[in-house]
Amino acid sequence: MKNVLILSSSPRRGGNSDTLCDEFMQGAIESGHRVEKVFLRDKTIHPCTGCGVCSQYKKPCPQKDDAAEIIGKMLAADVIVMATPVYFYTLSAQMKTLIDRCCARYLEMKGKEFRRRVKELAAELNMDTAYLNRELGVGFSGGEKKKVEMLQLLLLQPKLAILDETDSGLDVDALSTVSHGMDAYRKSCDGSMLIITHNTRILEHLDVDRVHVMVKGHIVREDDASLIPWIDKNGFETFEREAAEQRVEQYLGCDLMILDDLGTEMITAYSTSALYTLINTRLTRKKATIISTNCSNEELQKKYTPQILSRIEGEYQTLPFVGRDIRQIKKEREA
Repeated sequence: MKNVLILSSSPRRGGNSDTLCDEFMQGAIESGHRVEKVFLRDKTIHPCTGCGVCSQYKKPCPQKDDAAEIIGKMLAADVIVMATPVYFYTLSAQMKTLIDRCCARYLEMKGKEFRRRVKELAAELNMDTAYLNRELGVGFSGGEKKKVEMLQLLLLQPKLAILDETDSGLDVDALSTVSHGMDAYRKSCDGSMLIITHNTRILEHLDVDRVHVMVKGHIVREDDASLIPWIDKNGFETFEREAAEQRVEQYLGCDLMILDDLGTEMITAYSTSALYTLINTRLTRKKATIISTNCSNEELQKKYTPQILSRIEGEYQTLPFVGRDIRQIKKEREA
């Protein structure tokens, strides 16, 4: 059942507009709604003087008439019906005067279903409704911003929600609100949720379907929710080590590798050892490798160990390329 307010601004009781109001009221009552009709001709409504008391200072209008009573009924109504005859191609003076007096509280009347829904969701998330009267994002703590994000999530109900580090920096109370919002989304929305986090604290409050572990942009492990307590106990180090081993194996086992400009890299004991492992392993596995360099054999001898040089000279076919540098030729052509 809804509260319906009918505003009739016809100057003639029983006129066309007023008769339409009565017919609408009868239909609304028969449908089970609570209806009140206000005949504006019987009310005293003074024109707005533009004093700014209501709009600038948020205080009641100083005029002593019936406008405050009618506006109060408009704020309480779920549905407002405004009926007016058309005089000189516009609405009647009585209706125009009332609308002018509503200026300061218009937003309270607009989108009432939306506001009602926002308040319902705020209560569900145990959020202080004072949040709703503050400027968006102004003066909010990190936890308060996360709470508002959960409110937005439940309002928008997207088919896919991606929550990136939503639990970062949250205290216990904010974490409870955020996890409750996620759980409410799962229950009320026919959508999917992807939660990105660096720890499992938030996941302990949720019913998780699948867990994916990503290291350096690659998924290295996938399992059900049973993986969460394992991560709590062992951490992510195992996955990082496995990912590093997989990357090394990609280099060692690919069918063709091209090492370009050998000798221009920063040479350290580690890079020299890694280069030897790479060349020797690929030779053992009979994997094709192309090495390009501008260094002579003498220069390579100074840069690398005899083990590396012997494998390059003994196992690879040397194909010398001569001529001018392609970059110089390209620069001359562009000049």
